[in-house]
Amino acid sequence: MTARFRQPGEFDSNRAEGDAWLRTADIVVEGCQWPNEQAKIGWALSFMTKGRAAVIARKAADFQRATAEPFYPTYEAFRTHFLEEFGEEDRERKAVTKLTSGSIRMASSRMVHNDLVRFRDEFYEAAFDAGWLLYDEERKLVPTLGSEVHLVLMWQQGILPSLHQEIALNQPPDDDDFLAWVARVDSVSKYHQN
Repeated sequence: MTARFRQPGEFDSNRAEGDAWLRTADIVVEGCQWPNEQAKIGWALSFMTKGRAAVIARKAADFQRATAEPFYPTYEAFRTHFLEEFGEEDRERKAVTKLTSGSIRMASSRMVHNDLVRFRDEFYEAAFDAGWLLYDEERKLVPTLGSEVHLVLMWQQGILPSLHQEIALNQPPDDDDFLAWVARVDSVSKYHQN
């Protein structure tokens, strides 16, 4: 059976759509057999038909015609350049701002554990984008060096005050053990009512 992939569609240089467009292209590139790297790159460039994206695609084609050398030696080189040009600007800075501004918070509803799951997912996504969380070789979640105290502080600010108070009064984890705080909040939230 041959797999069918959704094509990434025409890319019009819109930075807001750059990451999503590239993810779709990556799925196709990884899921298909290609004769060489240049076939992957040529395929991706064929969708870059408007605005600055079209200029870059034309530049790559002109360079290859003039020099008989590829503009991008590998698909990874194409990806890197694409993200520099069209990836979301300053994702790390935006994620740090999101974490430190207190904009990620648990909602106050009767579904405390469900609210925690939503909060945790949003918090983790921002912490990964900020470079403060990663997965190690064993696929275990680990904070990056020096980030734990900051993560704990922002986690404490984002959870419901009543949850924070309950944990603070009953043997709270150390202030530099982010994963222990996450586990403790998870277990307390299952039995907590606002």
